[in-house]
Amino acid sequence: NQEDVSVTQASVTNWNGAEVDAYSLETYSETVGNEILDEVESLIREFVFATERDTGLLTTWIGHANKFTWFKYTPRLGFTAGVHECGKSQALEVCQLLTNNSYYLSDVTPASFFTYTQHGDKALFIDEMRDCLGKGESSLRSALKTGMKSNGSVPRVEMGPHGRRVVQFRTYSAVAFGGVSVKETIDIENRSRTHWVPMQRAMLGEDTETLDQRKHLPKFQEIGSRYLKWLRQNEDAIRNYDTSKMPVHVIGRRRDKWLPLFAIADVAGSKWVERVKACAFEELDNSEEMTDNL
Repeated sequence: NQEDVSVTQASVTNWNGAEVDAYSLETYSETVGNEILDEVESLIREFVFATERDTGLLTTWIGHANKFTWFKYTPRLGFTAGVHECGKSQALEVCQLLTNNSYYLSDVTPASFFTYTQHGDKALFIDEMRDCLGKGESSLRSALKTGMKSNGSVPRVEMGPHGRRVVQFRTYSAVAFGGVSVKETIDIENRSRTHWVPMQRAMLGEDTETLDQRKHLPKFQEIGSRYLKWLRQNEDAIRNYDTSKMPVHVIGRRRDKWLPLFAIADVAGSKWVERVKACAFEELDNSEEMTDNL
């Protein structure tokens, strides 16, 4: 025989779902030196099987994602691979756990995207992006494009007490995403606005540690909060970065895409500037859009 158990509101499943607060990093009060970027990269390497080029790219992109509102333009970050089980989801989670005011999501609809981005201060990390874009979601593709600019928004019509009216939803947000063959699935405009990290399966002996937030979250919080403090310490220098320092061949849309990473690298030191510069030049070398004079 079962004992009588009282039914309370807390014991009943909430079929309507529940709001979830954005992930946040703790406040760090002490001064932080430039070595924090090396610590961030070292932590990434513990959990992400990637090249040195890519871990450097991730380190500076994460810095930008923490303070993307300082920039006019926020580039996307994409993890792609031709097959499953290459570590895309874990890499995406690693980046999210180092980013303040962020969400880790999947199965994102245009309406939910607009809701998350309407305040212009959230970073979104979207897993299985190919599934989100495979539903004919042209609205989501458009939001991804417009949301790269600080004034990005989409118009919608809603009914009010005096009839229909047009309202605008902000779409500005730092966005990272991952998925099998997502680079081939996404449209050319979003593809060219994205920093791509190609993932591949690790061989025997190359495996990274499996991320378990119950065990590893404190380490991410500690390093992430110090990285955030370093960014705040250097706000003026990052926001007022002299764009004439950028390579002259990085122009147009590419310049917008690389500027936040160069601004952070410039404060971190020449080593980081050279690494970001190497990434930018590699992209130029591999681009199908290169002209002969580049």
